[in-house]
Amino acid sequence: MTTKEVDPDTSRPISSYTIPTMDTISANYLMKQFISVEHSPMLIGNAGCGKTQITMGLLNELTTTTDQYIMQIVNFNFYTDSLLLQNVLEQ
Repeated sequence: MTTKEVDPDTSRPISSYTIPTMDTISANYLMKQFISVEHSPMLIGNAGCGKTQITMGLLNELTTTTDQYIMQIVNFNFYTDSLLLQNVLEQ
């Protein structure tokens, strides 16, 4: 296995980086394959296993390398209902 040298941008928060491991690379690859054939991928796993970080890494990559994609983060909690979600999406 080869290593990849990265020169990090220290102005960005550490949470905006995805560390390339065997798991994150394979998850990114599979999600990109689904997206390329216009299927929506869904990650399923236990709390704390990195689903959000892997997805955010992929979305950051897609939105910065092409104009085809935009992203909007919507935080859900116990009080999030369909009306609140619709209002956020319409903004």
